[in-house]
Amino acid sequence: MVSNKKIYSLGIISIVIIIGFIFGLILLINKTLSLSQEYKELKSEIFQIENRISASQEEKKAYQNLQPIFSQIEEMFISSEETVNFIANLEKIAQSTNNTIKILKITSREDKNPYFEFQFSLRGDFSSFSRFLAAIENTPYSPYRLTEIENFSIQRVETTSIPPIIGIPSTTTAGTVGYLKSTLTLKVYKQ
Repeated sequence: MVSNKKIYSLGIISIVIIIGFIFGLILLINKTLSLSQEYKELKSEIFQIENRISASQEEKKAYQNLQPIFSQIEEMFISSEETVNFIANLEKIAQSTNNTIKILKITSREDKNPYFEFQFSLRGDFSSFSRFLAAIENTPYSPYRLTEIENFSIQRVETTSIPPIIGIPSTTTAGTVGYLKSTLTLKVYKQ
């Protein structure tokens, strides 16, 4: 009987050890699975952070590449201090295109996009007037500004009612040449 008791006791102890081992193995497997899942999540977060860092560096490079363009765009807007020079440049453009210019009104608007409004009249023949508009719109250097032309009206005036302008012929073989008198508003966006 002693030997049966020993066998039963060894059997029970063996079963308890096996159950304990299985239980420990299950706990170890569960812990490993949870750590594995946590590792995957952390690895995914690291990957996302690396992607954000990479995208941020690319955006920084793009910004640095665009910086010269931003400064050129900034120059397209007129500052309050440049207003007098801009008027002088308008007068020079008018003179160089054989037009006479008279500034009628200057206003400053503080809307969403602040701007100056220059209302002026221009007198000259059609080709001179066209050259003036082209000079304002196409000049790639100062006084080029971001501009918009509004309230545009043209009126033909016979030469007999206007004194002659230097550089503009008063007659042709076809008869009397008419001058154009135009009134327009030039919006110049400011900084």
